[in-house]
Amino acid sequence: MRRGQPGPARLGRLTMAATLLATAPVIVVFLFAQRVFIEGVTLTGVKG
Repeated sequence: MRRGQPGPARLGRLTMAATLLATAPVIVVFLFAQRVFIEGVTLTGVKG
């Protein structure tokens, strides 16, 4: 391994950190939007 290149373990940790940072906001928005959607369905009386 050359100096300055990340090793496999470090590269895996960096990938996991980047994945977490990229998906966390999407999950939060999804959970919020799901609550609003369910409230809208119950208020309008749509039956399904």
